[in-house]
Amino acid sequence: MTLSASPFDRFLDRAFTLAGDAAPDAQAASTRMRAFETILLLHLTARFATGSFPDAAATPGLRSILAVGMGLCFALSFRPRLSPVAVASALCLMLALLANTFPGTGNHFFLELWALLLLLLVGRSTPAEADLLQGALRWSIAIVLFYTGIQKMLYGTYLEAQYLTFEIALKPEFESVFAPLIPAEELQRLRTIVPGRVGSGPFRTDAPLLLLASNLVYLFEIAAPVALLWWRSRRLAVIAVIVFTVAIQSGAREVYFGGLLVNWVLLFWPQSLHRRAPIGFAAYYAALAGLHFLAPGLLVMR
Repeated sequence: MTLSASPFDRFLDRAFTLAGDAAPDAQAASTRMRAFETILLLHLTARFATGSFPDAAATPGLRSILAVGMGLCFALSFRPRLSPVAVASALCLMLALLANTFPGTGNHFFLELWALLLLLLVGRSTPAEADLLQGALRWSIAIVLFYTGIQKMLYGTYLEAQYLTFEIALKPEFESVFAPLIPAEELQRLRTIVPGRVGSGPFRTDAPLLLLASNLVYLFEIAAPVALLWWRSRRLAVIAVIVFTVAIQSGAREVYFGGLLVNWVLLFWPQSLHRRAPIGFAAYYAALAGLHFLAPGLLVMR
């Protein structure tokens, strides 16, 4: 006697099939998961080493312990038998940081925490586990991108570019990115606004190019997950998300989130590009660490 699958089980099967590859390859999934884990722990090591979390998060002593501990987790991950220990230990360090930053913890932190949790609970020691983990991670970032687009649309601060104009008035780096999209007189008006002063504003604009760019942000975030999940458009979607991330982060300068997102969306690349990716990410994080110590304040280390 065999038990038929429940409707929920059939739904999950279809969902994970949608997130799978056109030609499933267990070895490719294992390679992706191994590289994703390595890059994630490298990302966290660099983040902890540069203290890229709220200034009041921890004492200098605790900061040093967290940084050294995450570095050890990264080193341990290169021993296959110790990889689960490395991930579990990294998760514990993240929870310790959460206890010191909540409720001021940044949203990006929870993405890192979720990735570690999936790595620990699902595992990647067998091809079946690696394939399941790959599907879970792909769906996770697709849902996050879709939700952030819906959230921006519902909040309405992108409809008349209120969010971007506020950031332009507040941060010179945003002005340097979006100034070409705004007429000179409108840009001058934004420069005179003092954020936080009662009656300042309005934080909206009639500049057509800035309005177009602002509305394209949430439309892209809603459409990108669909393009990522459909295997025929994945390659183009991955490139588009990376270009979009670089464009946005050039204004926000949240350099660690950019690295996290690129590592995540590369899971959708049809071939196992992740196999060679750790070298590039190592150079990227080494450059960030160098800039942090040699030119403090140049970048927003989060």
